[in-house]
Amino acid sequence: MPKKILTLVLVFLLVLTGCTVQEVKPNEEPPANSFGISSRKFRTGISGFAPRDFPRFGFSDLVEYWSDVRKSAEVYGIHTEWSSLNLVEDANKELDMDFEVVLVFQEPVEWKTETDALIKAVTGMLRKYPQIKYLGIGNEINIEYENNPADFTDFLTAYKKIYTELKALFPSVQIFTVFQYEALKGEGYLTGFRDLRDNEFFIVNELNDHLDLIAVTLYPMLDYKSPAEIPASYFDDILSYGKKIAVTETGWMARETYAGLLKTISDDGYTGSEAEQADYLNWLIKTGNTGNFEFINWFHINDPFAWENGDEGSGNFALFDSISLKKNDGTEKKVWPLWQELKTVKYQN
Repeated sequence: MPKKILTLVLVFLLVLTGCTVQEVKPNEEPPANSFGISSRKFRTGISGFAPRDFPRFGFSDLVEYWSDVRKSAEVYGIHTEWSSLNLVEDANKELDMDFEVVLVFQEPVEWKTETDALIKAVTGMLRKYPQIKYLGIGNEINIEYENNPADFTDFLTAYKKIYTELKALFPSVQIFTVFQYEALKGEGYLTGFRDLRDNEFFIVNELNDHLDLIAVTLYPMLDYKSPAEIPASYFDDILSYGKKIAVTETGWMARETYAGLLKTISDDGYTGSEAEQADYLNWLIKTGNTGNFEFINWFHINDPFAWENGDEGSGNFALFDSISLKKNDGTEKKVWPLWQELKTVKYQN
């Protein structure tokens, strides 16, 4: 049978059986991943240092940790005191990837007296470690404004000087400070301060000319009972600045219940589960794939505390003790293989 006639017969048979012919575009392959996407527009990262059985980890735990970072990240986030850079040296020995370094520069006395010392230390660091592509000066600095409002103009002055001098020396490094996003919006219900704070975007306005991107720690779980409740408009305020957004740390609770003082939180539904962690990752991917995000870092591979459902939580870290990709003993959560798979999805800026 001639080829042309054979094709017409096949199409006729398909119509008779109620089937349809699906158009396949040239060079286009269906997404072969759990997320249904063919590419991603943001870089993936891990921030924080917490090997298995932290803080009592052994050598084998450390070896596994660096291996896990390699398997799950394109960017490694190092958040440390500006005067103590040992973790940068350790990571440099183990990882062949870009670094995002956030230097804790939080105390009013530092803003007044240590600006020049910080510039000197950071200059040496950036010259020694060219893989540092992202540099943050100060972490969750709007929380520091809440704690020290009378002294905060000293931070603004110090930061602008640091940015200006380092940018002149290292124009290719993206320099910024880090904001806590829920507090920036005047929210953060689970922190207990939502009713005491106002919208804090005036700080972004003040520093906007000295920010290469807008970096945030991101925890919608502080205000929403499930990822499904997060509104589509969640980033509208910050997107209005027209700059790339960097998420230096994020996560969602895996714990389902608390006891003691935090029991009311779980009674009211403000906890999570491993399934909700996976749902949150899907929300991150959808949000990040708008093209407005530079990178998204999950906070810790392993939980830095050993917790159990129904306990009182880990002190001041109780709201965050279950947000990582694995449990403290290295047991994988449902989100861990998904996060690794995300790295395999083609990055297309």
